[in-house]
Amino acid sequence: MTEVWRKHTSARVRGWRLSAGAAVRLCCRALVPVLLATAQRSGRRGSIRASVEVSGPRRCRQQN
Repeated sequence: MTEVWRKHTSARVRGWRLSAGAAVRLCCRALVPVLLATAQRSGRRGSIRASVEVSGPRRCRQQN
């Protein structure tokens, strides 16, 4: 899939770095919306990171 457009924002809240974004990707000549979210925290004992990516329905099975 080729990424056509992307917009994201991030902030720090109580030691966590939070980011959220949206993108539009091109798959088999169809536009596919994608939502992205990430939470990350680093401390003395190590770091933790969680991320989620949710995309709209794909009209083809091609992996490019």
